[in-house]
Amino acid sequence: MKEITEEEYPKTREIKATSRKTTDFRKKTKQTVVIIGDSIIGGVYGNDITKSLKKKNHQVIVKSFSGAKVDQMTDYIQPTLRSAPDQVILHYGTCSLKNLEEDAIANEIVSLGTLAKSKIKKVSISGLVPRNDQYNENVTKVNEKLKTICFENDFDFISHDNIDPYYNTTRKGLHMNYQGNSKLKMNFLNYLDNG
Repeated sequence: MKEITEEEYPKTREIKATSRKTTDFRKKTKQTVVIIGDSIIGGVYGNDITKSLKKKNHQVIVKSFSGAKVDQMTDYIQPTLRSAPDQVILHYGTCSLKNLEEDAIANEIVSLGTLAKSKIKKVSISGLVPRNDQYNENVTKVNEKLKTICFENDFDFISHDNIDPYYNTTRKGLHMNYQGNSKLKMNFLNYLDNG
């Protein structure tokens, strides 16, 4: 291995420092939209949405945290908020259906939305996706409450009523199958193109 002289060392060090990749969204030229949520959005890919958008100056990033309950999302969202995206879409709550009442879930989601809105320009809330199990009625109640609270607090609400829980979910009835993920992606895409 060739030994580096003192004259060459600062140049080598400078090259290494400038070649590091940044994740700070403030340095990007495109409008950055982060869709952050639980495992339900795991089959939706930011690059697919970005390529399909009519608005070519947008970049969409999807961050999925499998099993994330309402209280845990407060921790998961912090690094994203520090990186200052232009918009955040919150999509979570389905993992809390077993433990919390519908009103509590809706209030927690909007509370996190309010926290996010204090740090970035635009925050939108994505409704829970219909399920093909015993919790589907709870999903409907959470979404009704969310729509009301979003309207009162000036949040955009993204509905997923076009997803059929029987035909668009996997056998267990919770996660989306291919068609369900396609509809979920289209719902986000339509919202971003028209928003």
